[in-house]
Amino acid sequence: MKNSHSPLFLAVIALLLSASGLAQAPDILTLSGKVVMEDGSAPPHEVKVEFLCNARVIQVARTRHEGSFHFRLGEARRPTELSASSAGPDTLEVGGRGIGGLRAGGGLRESGDGRYDLTNCEIRVTPRPDWRANKITLGVESIFEPDVGVITIHQVQPTAGTLVSASTLSAPKDAVKALNKAKKELGRKNPRYERAAGHAQQAVEIYPGFAEAWKFLGDTQLGMDERDAAYQAYRKAIEADANFVPPYLTLAEMELEQYRYQQALEYTDKLVELTPNDSKAHYYNGLARYSTGGLEEAMESFAVIEKNGAIEQYPGSLLMMGDAMARQGQVAGAAKYLRRYLEVGQPSPEMEEKIRRQLQVWAEQGLIEEAG
Repeated sequence: MKNSHSPLFLAVIALLLSASGLAQAPDILTLSGKVVMEDGSAPPHEVKVEFLCNARVIQVARTRHEGSFHFRLGEARRPTELSASSAGPDTLEVGGRGIGGLRAGGGLRESGDGRYDLTNCEIRVTPRPDWRANKITLGVESIFEPDVGVITIHQVQPTAGTLVSASTLSAPKDAVKALNKAKKELGRKNPRYERAAGHAQQAVEIYPGFAEAWKFLGDTQLGMDERDAAYQAYRKAIEADANFVPPYLTLAEMELEQYRYQQALEYTDKLVELTPNDSKAHYYNGLARYSTGGLEEAMESFAVIEKNGAIEQYPGSLLMMGDAMARQGQVAGAAKYLRRYLEVGQPSPEMEEKIRRQLQVWAEQGLIEEAG
């Protein structure tokens, strides 16, 4: 018959064993988890998994054939097991203080009873352009509960859009030379916008199909607050290369800043077509759709951001999702997003009061439970 012991019993046994020197060193913590594909299967190939604290990679592990991974923290590790940004025994010193939930020098910060504080630490798969995956956020972890959870990988569609225009490869040398001079002028400590614009203008005169030069000309004109001229330059850039993403982003931003949501749709729809998995593209598209009454289409864009694990980078999407769901009579879902917005969105005092008042009304009507 399988034995079952309470956490308190296990803690006492661990203490006794430690005193007798038979237990594992108290400064060793094992963390285990699993990586799966979105259908629940193991990854077809070995996957690198990273342990980070305060965005710094401390250790890198590799999945086994069934997708499992393991980290042992607090012990000296061979250089080949560490990431290039680490050295020594989980070295985490920052001015003698330590980072994340670990002490300076790499020792674990014990909270008592076999628990260790890993605040500001997380586990993720090594980022790749062909997938999106959730992260595992750590906190106070116990030696008795090593399982930290599951990371699910979602395959993403290839994108048609490019960050480098194909026209740059075919541009004449003189045009490229003029563009490089423009970049040099704009890269100065005190940018010389007029000179930069002059060189960029020369580049497009030499080669009118130079999309990157048109985009750069727009950047310099925008820097001089010549918005109409900049707008036309960005338009020329997308006429020269319809798959060149950067000018679409700026054109969308310019339209959204002026509350021209219907006009913004021309650019945000194209962004979503060119970069179907990009969170910023979907945020701009969701904002434009929401503002023109396309609530269902907006929710589709916001769902992509949520799937990417980037929803907190665009907290406005939480507010719009909450409002859209409320308009559709889905009060429970609306409350969930509005409460999350209050946590991460840094709303104005007026907006916070308005949301809390609405949540209270729904609770009094019995439509949702009051927050605990």
